[in-house]
Amino acid sequence: MKLSASNVVTPQLAYWEVTAQIRFRYPYRTTNEKAWYKRVRHQGFYKRVNVAGGSMIVRALKGGEPVNRPVLLDADGYEIVQEDGQEVQAHWLEFKLYDSLPYGALGLL
Repeated sequence: MKLSASNVVTPQLAYWEVTAQIRFRYPYRTTNEKAWYKRVRHQGFYKRVNVAGGSMIVRALKGGEPVNRPVLLDADGYEIVQEDGQEVQAHWLEFKLYDSLPYGALGLL
């Protein structure tokens, strides 16, 4: 993120003092390879439904009225319906924020 250097001169030695600020990210609830990904739950006010000859996107309804809270969606955009006594497993969408970089590529060693 930031790199600075200063020249240090002593009577016996002259050298460069280099300071590097590096951003690390802990892989919270994901794998190490996906630590730089943003995760959002796949949900919305519209859902995909099957119709004759294909599928279409419609407003999510509850009791015949449009919902005022987003519904959970699976990978294909269909609503995830909770069965009696079953916990609903949300589907997560992942977006890559930054590329990973090996420490050696910084050229500090």
